[in-house]
Amino acid sequence: MIQFENIIKKYNKKTVIDNFSLNIEAGQLVVFIGPSGCGKTTLLKMVNRLIQAVIREDFCEWPGYFHCRPN
Repeated sequence: MIQFENIIKKYNKKTVIDNFSLNIEAGQLVVFIGPSGCGKTTLLKMVNRLIQAVIREDFCEWPGYFHCRPN
């Protein structure tokens, strides 16, 4: 299971993902569809831990995942 609750991602002062929640059960197939620049690649990189997400609420059902608080 992968579960995020209220995550955000900012580059400098620009928010690219804001207040996003995700729940993927084991074995579930998920597809992200959207226009260019809407955050699909950024979201996938956060799921794969290639870039760091900021988690507003300290909750993530993913062993070894880092927990951060926004400033």
